[in-house]
Amino acid sequence: MNSTDTDFLQPPHDLEQRVIARLHAAGLLHGKITGKETSMRAIHMRWAVAATVLVAISVWAGTLVPQNNESAVPETAVDARPHFALMLYEDAGYQSPAAGEMDTRVAEYSAWARDLASRGYLVDGAKLTEQGVLLHRDRARSEKLPAAAEGVLAGYFMIRAASLEEAERLAAQCPHLAYGGTVSIRPIDS
Repeated sequence: MNSTDTDFLQPPHDLEQRVIARLHAAGLLHGKITGKETSMRAIHMRWAVAATVLVAISVWAGTLVPQNNESAVPETAVDARPHFALMLYEDAGYQSPAAGEMDTRVAEYSAWARDLASRGYLVDGAKLTEQGVLLHRDRARSEKLPAAAEGVLAGYFMIRAASLEEAERLAAQCPHLAYGGTVSIRPIDS
């Protein structure tokens, strides 16, 4: 390393003397400082600057080097568990929320869904609106969806589970059942 490489680490030679003179002039520094004290302070200052530069270089270099010997591209874990659709139906036996209770009901379903999500089961879910279009096999179109007596598809959740049995255990905790609704558990063909 030549002298031009280290010049940026060294403060100007007279900087310390100028700072000391200004501190004396402002009345913030009292007493006389000897040359030995000045040189010791300069040595300490150089060590502090050198240590700071080394830490900064180490941090910067650490951002450039991968943390392991493998590729810097992170691997993404693939969840191979099968997906299941939980279809929520409401028929004549379903107990709709009373006036003013809808927020409480939604909060209950949301809490159940958040619990599934926190444990890695929930993929998606939504309440369906009461409007829509019904297409018949002859391509006839109707805006009249099935009535509650026939069983209305009211919402769904898509989950991951290791098996149909595990999906059934998860679905058994759905609040929809407590209100007289029905939950259909269907494996999604992949």
